[in-house]
Amino acid sequence: MPAKQMGRPVAPMVIGSFVLGLVTGVSLTVLGSIIVPILIHAEFNAAGLIVSRLMPEAPAEP
Repeated sequence: MPAKQMGRPVAPMVIGSFVLGLVTGVSLTVLGSIIVPILIHAEFNAAGLIVSRLMPEAPAEP
Protein backbone atom coordinates (compact mmCIF):
# COMPACT_ATOMS: atom_id res chain seq x y z
CA MET A 1 0.00 0.00 0.00
CA PRO A 2 1.41 3.45 -0.90
CA ALA A 3 2.76 5.56 1.95
CA LYS A 4 0.36 8.39 1.28
CA GLN A 5 -2.62 6.08 1.68
CA MET A 6 -1.15 4.78 4.94
CA GLY A 7 -0.81 8.33 6.29
CA ARG A 8 2.97 8.23 6.15
CA PRO A 9 5.25 10.91 4.64
CA VAL A 10 6.31 10.16 1.08
CA ALA A 11 9.63 12.06 1.00
CA PRO A 12 11.62 9.53 3.10
CA MET A 13 10.52 6.74 0.77
CA VAL A 14 11.54 8.70 -2.32
CA ILE A 15 14.92 9.61 -0.83
CA GLY A 16 15.51 6.02 0.32
CA SER A 17 14.65 4.65 -3.11
CA PHE A 18 16.96 7.16 -4.80
CA VAL A 19 19.86 6.26 -2.51
CA LEU A 20 19.16 2.55 -3.03
CA GLY A 21 19.30 3.08 -6.80
CA LEU A 22 22.61 4.92 -6.55
CA VAL A 23 24.19 2.30 -4.28
CA THR A 24 23.04 -0.66 -6.36
CA GLY A 25 24.04 1.07 -9.60
CA VAL A 26 27.53 1.85 -8.33
CA SER A 27 27.99 -1.67 -6.96
CA LEU A 28 26.92 -3.15 -10.30
CA THR A 29 29.28 -0.87 -12.21
CA VAL A 30 32.26 -1.43 -9.91
CA LEU A 31 31.85 -5.16 -9.33
CA GLY A 32 30.27 -6.18 -12.63
CA SER A 33 28.03 -8.71 -10.90
CA ILE A 34 24.27 -8.53 -10.45
CA ILE A 35 24.38 -10.64 -7.26
CA VAL A 36 25.54 -7.82 -4.97
CA PRO A 37 22.81 -5.34 -6.04
CA ILE A 38 20.21 -8.10 -5.57
CA LEU A 39 21.48 -8.73 -2.03
CA ILE A 40 21.52 -4.99 -1.27
CA HIS A 41 17.94 -4.68 -2.50
CA ALA A 42 16.83 -7.67 -0.40
CA GLU A 43 18.45 -6.15 2.68
CA PHE A 44 16.75 -2.81 1.97
CA ASN A 45 13.37 -4.55 1.73
CA ALA A 46 13.98 -6.51 4.93
CA ALA A 47 14.94 -3.33 6.80
CA GLY A 48 11.79 -1.60 5.53
CA LEU A 49 9.66 -4.51 6.68
CA ILE A 50 11.20 -4.49 10.15
CA VAL A 51 10.82 -0.71 10.51
CA SER A 52 7.20 -0.83 9.31
CA ARG A 53 6.39 -3.46 11.94
CA LEU A 54 7.99 -1.39 14.71
CA MET A 55 6.18 1.86 13.80
CA PRO A 56 2.77 2.49 15.34
CA GLU A 57 -0.23 2.58 13.04
CA ALA A 58 -1.20 5.95 11.62
CA PRO A 59 -4.55 7.23 12.85
CA ALA A 60 -7.43 6.54 10.47
CA GLU A 61 -8.96 9.49 8.68
CA PRO A 62 -12.66 10.09 9.33
